[in-house]
Amino acid sequence: MVSGIFAGDPYSLSLKSSFPVMAELEKEGNGSLVMAMVKRISKGAIGKRQRDKQGGPLGPGGTLTSFREGIEYLTHILSERLGSRLITNTEVQRIEKMQREDHPYAIYFKDKKGEGNFDADAIILATPAYVTAKLIGSLDQVTSNILKEIPYPPVAVVCLGYRRSLISHPLDGFGFLIPHEERMDILGCLWDSSMYESRAPYGDVLLRVMIGGARKPEPAFLKDDDLLMSVRNDLKIILGIDVVPGFVRIYRHEKAIPQYTAGHSVRMKIIEDSLKYHPGLFLTGNSYYGIGINDCVKDAFKTSVKVLDYCSRYKAQYYA
Repeated sequence: MVSGIFAGDPYSLSLKSSFPVMAELEKEGNGSLVMAMVKRISKGAIGKRQRDKQGGPLGPGGTLTSFREGIEYLTHILSERLGSRLITNTEVQRIEKMQREDHPYAIYFKDKKGEGNFDADAIILATPAYVTAKLIGSLDQVTSNILKEIPYPPVAVVCLGYRRSLISHPLDGFGFLIPHEERMDILGCLWDSSMYESRAPYGDVLLRVMIGGARKPEPAFLKDDDLLMSVRNDLKIILGIDVVPGFVRIYRHEKAIPQYTAGHSVRMKIIEDSLKYHPGLFLTGNSYYGIGINDCVKDAFKTSVKVLDYCSRYKAQYYA
């Protein structure tokens, strides 16, 4: 499960940072997740509805949900609502702190017209840790160096489309993850068309395979033909699929998923303490407190509250 979700090495990840619920249950059950769940249920701490929503100690509950048009629908709507206030196709190169109390930050950027900069009262960085490290290098070298310590293994995503009639497996579920001990190249496979509507034309199925990761990064860099052959070989063994896919798309992520390795909580504490010296600078995203979309949304809400509080105090101080 850990290798599939994080594309990581379960022996190097921090349980406390990667699976905080499991860490809490382990403590409650004196090392036993099952005993902790039994204690909670017996105390009435977890009712049936809450259990269904929360899931078990090793997996999520509830229903997987997405937009009919895909997750990019969210960013399209945000773009439409923001209109001209949203600046795109512009590379931020660095952030500097100015020696003044009003508009304390300067953002230096580059676009098709050239280089420029503008002032900012507050900044939210939702970029990957390695990008954030580069942007704030001249602002805070300590935080920048800590962010560089968060590793990102490579992952290739191979999307395959088949005629449903050619697949004998029922594909009834979410998909599967592969334990490292199975000695296969792929990390797992998601049955997209089984999970969500409109992911494939009627009569077709869409499978999404992940390959690479921290424990076996080499397959992520294979040439397309070799990568496809490796994926098809594993799917033949697991699902019995021995037909040529009618649809193939390959996406390579040289730095895919942040790894919450041992000591991640200590690194986060150092980052949090460092940010106290830079009021108005906020970090969010999947590099810090959870890699999934749900975790990112949760942290985004917390960050937005902090930003609104800061801006209200800042405005009252300098624009009264």
